[in-house]
Amino acid sequence: LKNIYDDKLAIEEEKEIINQVVEILNQETTIQCTGCEYCVHGCPRNIPIPLFFASYNSILKSTGASLGQYLLYNNVVGSGKGKASECIECGKCEKACPQHLPIREYLKDVTEMYEKGGWKNQSWLGAPPKNE
Repeated sequence: LKNIYDDKLAIEEEKEIINQVVEILNQETTIQCTGCEYCVHGCPRNIPIPLFFASYNSILKSTGASLGQYLLYNNVVGSGKGKASECIECGKCEKACPQHLPIREYLKDVTEMYEKGGWKNQSWLGAPPKNE
């Protein structure tokens, strides 16, 4: 019986560790997109939603990636993909999302970041904005 009890304790300890890891990962990623691309199929504006979300998360997690991510965004848009601001809020993406993310709201954040200059603002990176 002792071994069975010890095994149950070990399983509970492992579950607790896994829960702690999940919590840390959730804190690190602003938009919890898995990149499955279900949201992209049927998007009338051809917006590469998971790519934009991954890029957005990258800026928020790194202090040195903002210019590179901004250039990536513009290269993708320049290749014929839709801008985040071109979302018509039809909701097809949210219906298809297995994570039930508020995609339309997140696309507004992406628009702010890439199309309204948010990537240049140091406050996006956790540092105080520079006085100009």
